Amino acid sequence: IVRNLTKLRKLDLSWVNMSLVVPDSLMNLSSSLSSLKLYSCGLQGKLPSSMGKFKHLQYLDLGWNNLTGPIPYGFEQLSELVSLGLSDNDYLSPEPISFDKIVRNLTKLRKLDLSWVNMSLVVPDSLMNLSSSLSSLKLYSCGLQGKLPSSMGKFKHLQYLDLGWNNITSSIQYGFEQLSELVSLDLTGNFYLSPKPISFDKLVQNLTKLRYLTLGSVNMSMVTANSLTNLSSSLSSLSLSDCGLQGRFP
Repeated sequence: IVRNLTKLRKLDLSWVNMSLVVPDSLMNLSSSLSSLKLYSCGLQGKLPSSMGKFKHLQYLDLGWNNLTGPIPYGFEQLSELVSLGLSDNDYLSPEPISFDKIVRNLTKLRKLDLSWVNMSLVVPDSLMNLSSSLSSLKLYSCGLQGKLPSSMGKFKHLQYLDLGWNNITSSIQYGFEQLSELVSLDLTGNFYLSPKPISFDKLVQNLTKLRYLTLGSVNMSMVTANSLTNLSSSLSSLSLSDCGLQGRFP
């Protein structure tokens, strides 16, 4: 089928049982493909090393499968990618060098979801190589560890940021205050993340479009409850469970 569909530009087989199909079969698809969605379809094994063949690919979603091994170097050639989803492939493990090279080349990327992918070898500073036009970054429960980059303010178009349930340490950096387009921020479950009162106050004063804030289990013991009054009045969801807040309600 795929060998003969030489003009195919969009293919969506999400939730179709593809467990008998090996990922290498995807290389028979048309090189003019612009959208490939194979979400939760039981794909298993390594990603093809020659994915760079799809030079016109803009949307790629391979989330909720059983893909293993590293992200191949061929991904760096997918320079037209606007959206990349590889979430919930627990045994997919990006190598630091290949990850850095890939994200440097994906200059048009606006949405990236690597939640539940094993990112334990990748340092948070590598995220700064991502496109500054990014609008959504989801790295939920992927083993990221270390300090948040101080230059996060580079992502001025970021609307959705999810770094929940990782091993991020230290404080929320001052650069976050420049993310004025943020609509949703989730840092929950980073037990060793400890916002400083001054930086937290400045951060929430600037995030005027924030609607969803989740900081559960983040160490907020130094932040006074009164600081919450600086949050955007357009907030629709606020979760601060088990974060050590103390004092009177504002």
